[in-house]
Amino acid sequence: MKKITLLILFFMLLNLNAWAQPAATDSIEKTGQILHDLDVKPEFPGGIEAFKAYIADNYKATESGKLKVQYVIEKDGSLSNIVVLEGINKKSDRRIIKLLKKCPKWTPGYQNGKPVRAMYTIPITVKVDKD
Repeated sequence: MKKITLLILFFMLLNLNAWAQPAATDSIEKTGQILHDLDVKPEFPGGIEAFKAYIADNYKATESGKLKVQYVIEKDGSLSNIVVLEGINKKSDRRIIKLLKKCPKWTPGYQNGKPVRAMYTIPITVKVDKD
């Protein structure tokens, strides 16, 4: 039987990549652009440790390796535009995308008192220990 250990490295969890930085909140709402300098950053319910636990408890790994995943946290806290930037294989890529699509809603990021879209990039290291 295989023992699965999942390590999540959040060195750059708060790596919010900006596609654009508009000057006013009104233009943010009209264009739906993604911001990086937020007044309040998005947060998973229960914080980073809860997010690590969610992935570790639900990701079914069959191979060791490293994943790098990018996604947008929408104004309503849902995740969209989930992309595997670096994957182990297509099966693992599909599994992490499926898992993140089912992820509980986050508390969205805020800029000027209004919820905004924010992009996250997270590295995930997967270790599958064989017993």
